[in-house]
Amino acid sequence: MSSTEHPTTLNSEVHHAFSERVAWHTAVVINGVLIESRSANGQIISSEAMGIGSACSWKGKKLLLTAKHVVDGAVPRDLRFFLRQDRPIDWNTRPFPPTGEEATVLGIQEIVRCSSEDLACIILEESESGNRLEFANLPQDFGDVPPDGSGTLIFGSPADRCVCIGEFQQLNGQRRRDLAVEPRGCWVVVAGEPPMFFPSSFDSDRHFLLRYDPDEEGSLPFGFSGAGVWYRRQRNDSIWVADPVLAGVQVGWHRESKLMTAIRSSVVKEFLDTEVS
Repeated sequence: MSSTEHPTTLNSEVHHAFSERVAWHTAVVINGVLIESRSANGQIISSEAMGIGSACSWKGKKLLLTAKHVVDGAVPRDLRFFLRQDRPIDWNTRPFPPTGEEATVLGIQEIVRCSSEDLACIILEESESGNRLEFANLPQDFGDVPPDGSGTLIFGSPADRCVCIGEFQQLNGQRRRDLAVEPRGCWVVVAGEPPMFFPSSFDSDRHFLLRYDPDEEGSLPFGFSGAGVWYRRQRNDSIWVADPVLAGVQVGWHRESKLMTAIRSSVVKEFLDTEVS
């Protein structure tokens, strides 16, 4: 007697396979230029900024696409990266002790910042193998923004899910915290036109929206900046293939509307065409 996969199980396996593939394109970017903030008791605390980069190749160059504010004030020596661990993602829903890994230094040739958008790319040295990164082939792996209501996948490291693993006093009297990050994938839906009170900087010809409600997702959106917005390329193959394409780059979140803003792939291509030789 023949049998078929239960639709629910099949859908779960499809989602897992696609998420695994996108994770290979993703790196957590650590900006070592310290940002000062104040604790609840008013003490100044210095911390590093975090964001996400998407591994891509462009005209023979290997690079990480990200948001410009993620690399604010940084030069190549200021940046470190967390790359996905070289083993399958643990999809078990029951809590297990986390596995840790130190940040990685990648050889960086240049940081190129977009003059018109919150967009940047980190160009890696020619000798840099990428070390556990898979590079999307641009422009072939660009995709148009899918219709409203479509599901897309972003990876981030939510700031409110970070764990303090060390805190110490610096010579200048300020406190410094060392944090452990917890990368996670999140399925977000393409939203339509923004509400009336949305920031005027939004341009529907250059940007698009994603719905992100912290109450539903279980974490705040801070830590997704620079994340690639991925969805599966439509294929006519008889065998299902996890073939992600890049719709754009996430750059911000609007608290009142619970909408993320992302830069369209066409604008990312324009940036790479004109500012990355």
